[in-house]
Amino acid sequence: MEISIGEQRADYLGECRRKGLSKNTLAHYTTALSKFEQWASARAITQLEQVTRVVLREYAEEIGKTLAVGGVHARLRVLRAFFKWLEAEEVISKNPMERVKLPKLPQQILPSVDGEHVEALFLAAKISRHPLRNAAVIGLLYDTGLRASELCGVCVADVKAGRLEVKQAKGGKARVVPVSRQALRLVRRYLTSERPSRRIAACRR
Repeated sequence: MEISIGEQRADYLGECRRKGLSKNTLAHYTTALSKFEQWASARAITQLEQVTRVVLREYAEEIGKTLAVGGVHARLRVLRAFFKWLEAEEVISKNPMERVKLPKLPQQILPSVDGEHVEALFLAAKISRHPLRNAAVIGLLYDTGLRASELCGVCVADVKAGRLEVKQAKGGKARVVPVSRQALRLVRRYLTSERPSRRIAACRR
């Protein structure tokens, strides 16, 4: 029985949407799978049974000519998840990605934001249209290490005494992060001054 790559790609992306993957993740998965399908189609490979370990290694080598190591790794991670899902769903009997090694990523230490830059951000907040709100945002981001997208999804009620409940974290998983008294003080000032109607007791000392 012939099973096309395109049909299964659509089914897999539909499953990813049902699992609640973020828009950015879905966009990345869509691009990665589409690029592989286009590459394979140009070589008359349109059915899953034609995708072998040799084909996948050839693809990895080919994209390595134009993409950085991180880009190759990202593309192949999606293919690994795709074929693992196909095997779990019994669409294929054996995962051709099983022995295809992903390139080793270099270990990088991301630079931290130093005090001078943080101070500059707070100074910029003071002269902005909403100084207390912006100061609270800067304080929470610096204090907790939240992603900007995670902070955008936080509601006032999610701020508790000493912690912050992040209900829209990466991958759709909720988590709790500790918050210092200093950061909570910035939030309290914002709520009691620029947004007095939304004040919550948890932000008090």
